[in-house]
Amino acid sequence: MNISADLMQNHDEIHICGTMDELAQLIGDITEGVFDNRVEIGIQAGKIIVFDSSYSTPPIKLAFTDLIGQPTWIETNTIQFKAVCRADLQLGSIISMPQGMQNQPGLVTTTQAAYPSSIKYQTTFQNNFIVQELRQIGNFRSPNAADWSTIVNAVILP
Repeated sequence: MNISADLMQNHDEIHICGTMDELAQLIGDITEGVFDNRVEIGIQAGKIIVFDSSYSTPPIKLAFTDLIGQPTWIETNTIQFKAVCRADLQLGSIISMPQGMQNQPGLVTTTQAAYPSSIKYQTTFQNNFIVQELRQIGNFRSPNAADWSTIVNAVILP
C-alpha cells in the first residue's frame, strides 16, 4: 500500500460492497471528492495493490522497440499499448514513452525529401503515463512476439 498519511476522515464511512470493484470505486470516489487525491485499488499477481497520486516512482522508460504497433487513445486521457512481455510494470507504475529512435545503431535514416516515411520511427505519444490496467498474454507454443506481450492501459499524469 502506497498512500498518503493525510487520507483520514473525521467520521466512519458505513457502506456494504459485494465486490472488490465496488469497494475500489467507493474508496476512489470518497478520496477524490474529500481529499482531492484519488486512491486506486487493484489486484495483480495475487496481491492487492493500493496507491494514490502521492505515490511516485522513477518513470520506467520504454524503448521504441518494446512497443508492438502504435499506442492508441481508448478514452479521454487514456491510452492503450501492446509491448513485449514486461515483468517490471505494475499498477501505479509511471512509464515514459519513447522519444523516437534517432541515433540508434543500425537505424536507416531517410533524407528530408522522404520525410513522411521517417515519422514511423517515433511514437506519437511522448509523455509520462501512469498504469491503470495491464494484462499479460502468453502462448507457450508460439515463437511470435505478438503472442508474448503485455497490454497496458495508462492515463496521462496530471
